[in-house]
Amino acid sequence: MKNYILPATAAAMLLGANAMAGSAAAPYDNSRIDARLNVTVKEDTDVVHFVRDNADPNVITKAYIIKNVDPYELRSYLRAIVQTRKVNGDNTNVEAVKYTDGTSVLLISAEDYRFQDTPRAQGFDSIVKELDQPKLVASSGRKTYVYSPKYRSSQELMEMVNEVGAYSKNAVMNNVGGTDVMINDAGLNLIFFNTAPFSRETIMDVLAEYDKPYPAVRAKVTVYELYAENDTKLGLDFQAWKNNDGIDFFSVGGRFSQNHNGIDLVNNAKWNDTTYFQFNPKWNTKYVDFLTSKGKAKVLHTSEIDLRNNTTGTISKYTQVFVAKPTLLPNDNYTESYVVANVPAATAIAKDTRGNAITLNGQADVTVLKLGKDGTYKYTLRVDDNAAVEFVINGKNAGHKVLAQTIAPTLEDNLISHDAGHKRGNAITTEASNKFGFTIELTPSINTKATSLNVKIANTSLIGYTSDGNPRIQKGAAIDTDFMISNAGTKLVIGGIEKRSVMSVSGGVPILKDLPLLGWLFSTETEATKRSQLLVVAEVIPAAQGEQYQTVRDEVKQKLSKAGESNNYGYRQYLIDNNR
Repeated sequence: MKNYILPATAAAMLLGANAMAGSAAAPYDNSRIDARLNVTVKEDTDVVHFVRDNADPNVITKAYIIKNVDPYELRSYLRAIVQTRKVNGDNTNVEAVKYTDGTSVLLISAEDYRFQDTPRAQGFDSIVKELDQPKLVASSGRKTYVYSPKYRSSQELMEMVNEVGAYSKNAVMNNVGGTDVMINDAGLNLIFFNTAPFSRETIMDVLAEYDKPYPAVRAKVTVYELYAENDTKLGLDFQAWKNNDGIDFFSVGGRFSQNHNGIDLVNNAKWNDTTYFQFNPKWNTKYVDFLTSKGKAKVLHTSEIDLRNNTTGTISKYTQVFVAKPTLLPNDNYTESYVVANVPAATAIAKDTRGNAITLNGQADVTVLKLGKDGTYKYTLRVDDNAAVEFVINGKNAGHKVLAQTIAPTLEDNLISHDAGHKRGNAITTEASNKFGFTIELTPSINTKATSLNVKIANTSLIGYTSDGNPRIQKGAAIDTDFMISNAGTKLVIGGIEKRSVMSVSGGVPILKDLPLLGWLFSTETEATKRSQLLVVAEVIPAAQGEQYQTVRDEVKQKLSKAGESNNYGYRQYLIDNNR
């Protein structure tokens, strides 16, 4: 039997009695273990593998063959048990392995005493055996469901839920025990959820709060043009209209608030109680419609537009005049004219812009127009319009005139100057002039009981033409104002928009003014500027909400239920048609 002396004991013996007596100078060194592993190797053994399963001497690793359930389903459950209680910070863990042959292995690293059953707890051996049962299913408790938005986009709603209702929106957090995973399908406009039961109720409350129709108003706009010469000819018709349905040019509105700073409505105000009121007597358009029917006015435009909250809607009606504009050729562009006589048929004389060969279907004289300078040229080839000869490209007749990118050397060497070296005037282009007409911009700011409506109106008029043919356009006074209107519906009437137009008037002695030459002596022609007023009538009503369509849907459903499955051959006949 061999006796070993520990290093600490040997050091104490050498230091003498003072050290043994507990002197402060006595050294204490870490104990050392000289571990030796004796392995018997047979003669036919080629390689020996040493596998170290764990660096912690207090933790052992044990493998379990799983036969019935998925080891990855057990992994998260058992890992929560293993890591619940640790001794001295031991590195415990659970891993799962599935081999290609179908074998499933569960590896558990834990303290040795935790594998066996104890009077107070169940060990891992019995836990794994109890869980590895046929037809055993696993569930994390989270539910998967899908939501179809009614009014908003799925992307917009998912961002809102991420910020407010979701418990965890991080995929990494989800892998270690988090919840609430959301996926957006923009093509189908759907949101897929995988959430815990406790957060589903919160998410549905958020969706019900946010998935609502945008506040919107509907504006029916009609623009009348009233001729200025009728302003003093209203007479009894105006009085009759005014004294019956009437008009009172009076409108007042106000906003009352108990907040000390009701004008700004600042956010740091602790409370706020705001009340709106608006008074606008009824203003109808019966008299304007009467003038329209008599030809004293006309309707320029009528439309209906839905406006979302804080979104600008624009109504525009413009007219443009096409103007021919001459443009001088740049100084570096020259046109030279040449003639090549007796050009033979079926000979490639040029190439077009696509590189196709250009030939003639008969012998003829060719006129060559050369445009360009400094080595960059383009060519136009022509033959006599009365000749039977035409140009041929890709086997098809191209007519008496073609455009060419290059010409053959045989053609270029025989060019005879016909009209050389002079500029070729102006390039004439037809362009649309600046537009003239009117534009209306409406921007609503919708609240619970009232709407603040910003209205911008501008009008431009054509009052003549300049010497070069461009139209002369006059800008009228622009209107930019705000209205506080009730959400129950309000009719706005806006006037004072001036429009001008140039009228040509001709007169003279009958018959004589139509005779040649004498017509200049017995006729006159003058131009006059005609003024008129534009009157904008806008009826602003709140847009129908989604709940208000329930009645319409019920009516349609009722009619469809009565339609039956067979054709009705007695349309609109009593006793045969059910709708009569």
